[in-house]
Amino acid sequence: MNKTISLIDIDSMFYQAGNLPSLEECIVKFKEKLNNCLVETKCSHWAGFTSNGKTFRHHIFEGYKANRTQEPPKYLQALKAWAIAEYSLNVSIGYEADDAVAYWMNKKEWDISELPELCGIFDKIMCAIDKDLLQSIPGTHFNYSYRIKEESKSKPKELLTDNDFNKGWWIETIQEESDYFKAKQLLMGDSSDSVVGIPKIGESKAGNILKDFSNKDEYHMVILNRYISHYGLSQGIFEFQKNYRLLHMLDCDEDFFRECKQLPPFPHINTVEQKNEEIKIDIENVF
Repeated sequence: MNKTISLIDIDSMFYQAGNLPSLEECIVKFKEKLNNCLVETKCSHWAGFTSNGKTFRHHIFEGYKANRTQEPPKYLQALKAWAIAEYSLNVSIGYEADDAVAYWMNKKEWDISELPELCGIFDKIMCAIDKDLLQSIPGTHFNYSYRIKEESKSKPKELLTDNDFNKGWWIETIQEESDYFKAKQLLMGDSSDSVVGIPKIGESKAGNILKDFSNKDEYHMVILNRYISHYGLSQGIFEFQKNYRLLHMLDCDEDFFRECKQLPPFPHINTVEQKNEEIKIDIENVF
C-alpha cells in the first residue's frame, strides 16, 4: 500500500490564525486549518516547515520584502513557538520554509532508513497558499486557504455554514507551466517581495515576450538580452543574476550548495493518526 507525505509550508497558517483575541483561540483555529489539510490530502505522514529570521536573500538585497510594513498578527510568535514544540516543525535557518518545501517536493530519492514504515513507494503532496511555490514546483499541490463557494457569495455572513465554503482546492503544476511562471517572474519581478524586474513589463507584455519560446534555456536567453537592453551589459547581467537568486526557490542540491553551502537536514516527519474526522470551521473567524 502506497504512503503519502504532505509537505506543508506552515508559515501562512500562523498568519491566518494568529490575530484572534486570545492565544487559545489562535491555537484552536491553527489546529482546525492543519487538521483540514491532513484530512483533505488523505496523507499517512506529514512534515511542517516554518521560517526563522533573515535569509540569504536579505544578504543579496537589503530591501528584500522591505515593503511589508503591516503589523504582524498579535500572537504570531507565541503561536509559532507553541506549534514548533507541539509538532516538531522543521525550522529553516538562513533560507525560507518555501525553499525547504520546494527541495523535498522536488527531490526524487529520499534516504528514509530511519523511517522503515515508509520504505517502498510513497507519494508527495505540497500544501501551501503562496503562488510562487504552487506555480513554480511541478507536482500535485493543495492550496489550504478557505474560500466561499461561488453560489454562496451573495448570502449574508450570519447565514453562512460549513457547506458554503471550499476548505482548500487542488492544483496540478507541470514542468512547462513551472518554467513559464518562473520566466515571467524574472521579467516582471515580484512587488510583494520588493523585487524589481524590468520596469514597464507587466503580465501581458511578459507573455508576448515569451510566446515564441518553449523551454527555460530559451527563456533565460531572451530575458537576459532584455535585461542587458534595459540596464546595459554589466548592470544587466548583475540584475539578472541577482533577481534569479531572489526569485528562484532552492529546489535542488546545487541551489542549496550555491546559497547556503550545505544541504537542508532531513525533515522531521509526523504520522497521521486520525484522517477521517469531519472538520468544522469557525465561521466568524474563517478568513
